[in-house]
Amino acid sequence: MTDDEKIKICQKEIKRLRCIVREYANEIISGEIPDTSRQIAIIWDIDDVKSIRPHLNDEQAMEVLENVKRKHDAELGVTWQTLEIWADELFPEEDRPYKECDSCKRCDEDCFRYKGDADGNCINREEA
Repeated sequence: MTDDEKIKICQKEIKRLRCIVREYANEIISGEIPDTSRQIAIIWDIDDVKSIRPHLNDEQAMEVLENVKRKHDAELGVTWQTLEIWADELFPEEDRPYKECDSCKRCDEDCFRYKGDADGNCINREEA
């Protein structure tokens, strides 16, 4: 690789980094990123939603989080139950691709939360 090619690559990377810094600065100015010296923020992510509703895809899990954020009650906060309620509201049980597995018959009968993965494999089942 020639020096000119290396310089060109470095210039591209500098430009990319400037864009990231500019975007981050705009988020701070607009208040999207909390001032951690005077605030706290509790972070919930799509993996939290998918841990209680594994049949949801990333976009659906994010939709749950967006509704939780938009409609949350500051007196009650956000809890696991809040995520469950919104997941059920937006993506009802009848829309789930499966309800119970043949191996344990517990997934919807005994468990409050569905205990299966996106492929319908039971995670309650003990492998022999």
